[in-house]
Amino acid sequence: MNFDNQLLSKEKYIPLILRVIVGLLWVWMGIVPKLIYPEPRVAMVSKSWVIDLLPMSPAHFIFILAIAEIITGVMLLLGLFTRLASIAQALMIIMIIVGVWNIAAMHGITSPQAHLLMKDIPLFGINMVLIITGGGLYSIDNWRKQSKGV
Repeated sequence: MNFDNQLLSKEKYIPLILRVIVGLLWVWMGIVPKLIYPEPRVAMVSKSWVIDLLPMSPAHFIFILAIAEIITGVMLLLGLFTRLASIAQALMIIMIIVGVWNIAAMHGITSPQAHLLMKDIPLFGINMVLIITGGGLYSIDNWRKQSKGV
């Protein structure tokens, strides 16, 4: 087996690795900073102009965001509707960046708010890769596709 064949045989693991890493991150980010310690996130959202557009309190918004992050994270871990979950996560990232950017800009590039946004850039990129690749070989999506005979 030459180097190119070895590389191709290992490429099948890329969607799995990305799904597990990003899925765990989304589940963690939904549970710990939003459900267990929501106060800093609620305070940040209450300073954003976006909350004025929503018919709910900042605390309710953070709760709904947490549930969405946990659900889409679990979907990625399982490889279930991977593209849909990745699209939802990409939209949440865009919403977070747009909503928090003005706060980060007021406090400067070294602020905690700016650092929160920095993780979202590569996370957005990984979600774009998963939108393109789908769940990969080791996913419920692939199992469902094969059981249908497609």
